Amino acid sequence: MTDARSLVLRPLQGLQEERLGSELLARVFGGPGVPPAGERDPQGTIEGQPIGAFEGERLLGVTRGALELDDANNPKRVPGQSLRITHLAVEPTATGRGLGEQLMGVHRQQALGQGLQLVTWKQDPLDARLAHLAIRKLGAVSRWVRISDDGQAHELEVEWWVRSARVQARLAGTRAELELADALEAGVPRLNSGMLGDDGLLRPQGGEQTPESAMALVEIPFEFGGLRSRDPRLAQAWRAHVEQILDRAFGLGYWLTDFLSLRGERHPRAYYLLIDGERQLS
Repeated sequence: MTDARSLVLRPLQGLQEERLGSELLARVFGGPGVPPAGERDPQGTIEGQPIGAFEGERLLGVTRGALELDDANNPKRVPGQSLRITHLAVEPTATGRGLGEQLMGVHRQQALGQGLQLVTWKQDPLDARLAHLAIRKLGAVSRWVRISDDGQAHELEVEWWVRSARVQARLAGTRAELELADALEAGVPRLNSGMLGDDGLLRPQGGEQTPESAMALVEIPFEFGGLRSRDPRLAQAWRAHVEQILDRAFGLGYWLTDFLSLRGERHPRAYYLLIDGERQLS
């Protein structure tokens, strides 16, 4: 385990640390490196200084925010500037140690210091681990999806209202958390479900019904990466299945507000919680 007292969060300094950050991003995502600070990209953002999580000289995580001036691709654009997270990566051997949450805390402080209310980013709707961090722990929400840069997939557009009472309570641990068992016992309808096959893989079922209640559950695979490795065609079927459900629900004004999971079981389960957008998110 990483000792929090030995972990230092600070800006990357010099070409050597910038190179380490680029290599970490490439290992995690296989994508390009970190663009220079102050660079303005075509989407209307100005890149900020990358932040690293260091244990001694070892770089365990890296992230970067950009001041978003305008987002013409956002059909639900919120007026005013926001902070856009463009990079967040944690060394695969250091996952599960709270580094992502700590790095996102740096961005929250940046936003608060600049007088901003909103931090945004995009993420894979099939990534349960990231959903647990962003939606469950940080208190972020999502109300629409956008097409990925390569045009191959839908991505959740995530909003983190860093000054809201909801987010403050989530971060402080003072907000009562809804558990999956509570939602099921209360009769929250499931828009889909996974059926476990003899091979131990979960297959999508349902998904055709239109949400009509105040709340609804949408199941996703608990470990999508492992599923994709074992059965790429089934993974693609899950992706299309979940994207269709979320597209329909968001079009009807629903918000994705929580991530519920059943851990510690032989076959863990994971669900998004959607609520009618007319209900108050306090």
